[in-house]
Amino acid sequence: MSISWPQERLKDRQARAAMSTGQLWRLTAIEYGILVFASVALAVVASCTSIVSLFLSTIRLGRCDESWIYSGRVCEEWKPWPSSVGWLIYLLLSVSFALLPAVMVKFAPGASMSGIPELRSFFQGFDAFSTFKPMTLIVKLLGVGLIAASGLYLGLEAPLVHISAIATSILLSHLPISEAKRRDLILASASAGIAVAFSAPLGGVMFAVEAFTPSKDVIWKCFVCSMLAIITLRSIVAPSSSLGGLVLPETGLFRVHFDRIWQGVEIIPFACLGVMGGLYGALVPIIANRTIPYVEKRPLWAVTLVASVTALLCFLNPISRIPATDLVSALFAECKVEDESSLFCKDSRAGGLVYTFILSAVLAPISFTLPVPSGILFPAIVIGSLGGRIVGLVMQSVLERLPVVLSTSFCPDESQHCITPGVYAVVGAACFITGVTRLTISSVVLMMEMTGALTFVLPVMIGAIVAKWVNDICGDTCTIYSSWQSSKSIPALPDYSEIIPDFLATEIMIPIEKCLVIRNSPLEYRSLTNCRYQSVPVLDENDKYMDLVSAKTGNSEPTLVFNPQTSLILILNTISKIGLRVVVLCTDDVFVGLITRSDLVKFLESTKISKTVSTTISADDFEIDSE
Repeated sequence: MSISWPQERLKDRQARAAMSTGQLWRLTAIEYGILVFASVALAVVASCTSIVSLFLSTIRLGRCDESWIYSGRVCEEWKPWPSSVGWLIYLLLSVSFALLPAVMVKFAPGASMSGIPELRSFFQGFDAFSTFKPMTLIVKLLGVGLIAASGLYLGLEAPLVHISAIATSILLSHLPISEAKRRDLILASASAGIAVAFSAPLGGVMFAVEAFTPSKDVIWKCFVCSMLAIITLRSIVAPSSSLGGLVLPETGLFRVHFDRIWQGVEIIPFACLGVMGGLYGALVPIIANRTIPYVEKRPLWAVTLVASVTALLCFLNPISRIPATDLVSALFAECKVEDESSLFCKDSRAGGLVYTFILSAVLAPISFTLPVPSGILFPAIVIGSLGGRIVGLVMQSVLERLPVVLSTSFCPDESQHCITPGVYAVVGAACFITGVTRLTISSVVLMMEMTGALTFVLPVMIGAIVAKWVNDICGDTCTIYSSWQSSKSIPALPDYSEIIPDFLATEIMIPIEKCLVIRNSPLEYRSLTNCRYQSVPVLDENDKYMDLVSAKTGNSEPTLVFNPQTSLILILNTISKIGLRVVVLCTDDVFVGLITRSDLVKFLESTKISKTVSTTISADDFEIDSE
């Protein structure tokens, strides 16, 4: 089942026009009150999740004699587990923390994975009932902290987006608002999930804009929700920090201070990081698609296996055991000239960084296919910052080995100390976010807000642009989100900028012979009460098109009429941008067929699958959308 955006917005305008001023103000106040409540509640959830996940994560390594509630970050009397059983405790706890959410997902399949593909489908006008069930919310709330503590290369940002959307949907369920208004408010609250995950309010808004393409009035609501969520989050930072929980600097999650400026010649390694991010983004869907069939056969065994392998391989390397947020903070840090013995400032650490980079790059896309609440953005940041730091250390090492004349010409003011590996880590993180998600503006804004490194915005933009170009050159417009949509048959319209087969409307339409039509008579209008279709065309005795009516109400439904020789790309653009559920095809006012949004998705998906074989796809393979 899908909705017609013009029809729903018309319903909303008509309903509001019939209200008195007092009723209208009251409804608006309730809507904003729900957004405020959802944003504040999400900030509390994010803070509690941070405290719980960090505590559970550190008890895999040891215990605090001072107080059992303290994590390893703040405990002054921290004692690691005995070396003889330390690896076993680490393994058992890691597997347990990963397996518990997988078991809970059995009771709420909608809580599996990120929820972003389902939300994208929902915001395009398709229905996704299981996405907003209360049990899905409960499983997400309980599982997100456990997954973060398990050590799997998964993020919290997507589950937080999903949690905010479900909570808002439940609160809106009893309000007398149209389906279009309901989806707009859910979209606005969803942006707060990214904002609280990265302490980046503008990043949350830009993510919503790029991922969900909201209307202009919804963007303002996204900004309000993100702002309120961050204000609430910062107000509870101090007490949570005393327990070793979330630590937010005033200007960003990973606040950095770079004293050196970047050199023009460094554009080359920045672009190389973009190439790495673009190539990795093209590989992620391939790895995920090949993993999904095995995971679907035995999901619990898959979770146990991946969690066990991750725990054992991470335990072998001290760098891999560092909590993800602490690791990224260390990777972004600048190496001072007077203190080069700090973490990751010498190439002697390069071996451990390379090991962790390869491990995370391989395990992240595999872990993302597991049936647990998960996100992919933060793993992309971790992988990109590792890759960027490695490139920065290589550049630093090469510069140290150059003749003095060349090194001073490269760095005229600071000799061998003008390379800042932390800058490469920041650029690498943005490149890998862009490569994995194909989001460009969001990745740049997120990195700038998280780090506060505004003087390095140009290198970050260069890397993100190159990553997007490389991803486009690879020829496959598939992302990790669209891979999940395809594997689970989640309906979604593709990006109209993608390469679409050059079909005509007449080649994919549902012809009149297969359509349910009614003649302009009261008897046939009454027969619509038992109709299984959403929209039915009304014709006269000569098959001339007169109207398109809703099967539920019998009222006219907004649509557009096209010639059967119209290009598929124009049809797709119209349905995507206007939000129509169905378009009508006529020749000289004579009805010849129609194209529904759902059937268009099925056709494009089948065309994508059969690109590599010489088969002809026709409308005979599809039925008119009846849901």
